[in-house]
Amino acid sequence: MDKLLVDITTITGVEPPSLNTRHWLMGEWARAGRATVRAAIVVRPEFIDPDRFGVIAGMNAGFISNVFESEDRALDWLLGRRGTGNSGGALR
Repeated sequence: MDKLLVDITTITGVEPPSLNTRHWLMGEWARAGRATVRAAIVVRPEFIDPDRFGVIAGMNAGFISNVFESEDRALDWLLGRRGTGNSGGALR
């Protein structure tokens, strides 16, 4: 499975997406990845839904992803590293 790290922490002029937009985005990523890509997405805290709706919507569409506040934690998850401390609030 291919691995992808996406860091949008420096994005400007964009509001955190609505639930509908999160659902649509994850469906698009699932179609584009065709269940062959595992993605770790690094964002600012205000972009992370407390219930991880986007991550769950992605899983339901066949897209394996997770969202993080730090690149280090994202890489740990992406590379399957264990025992690295706090997960940064990510789903495991």
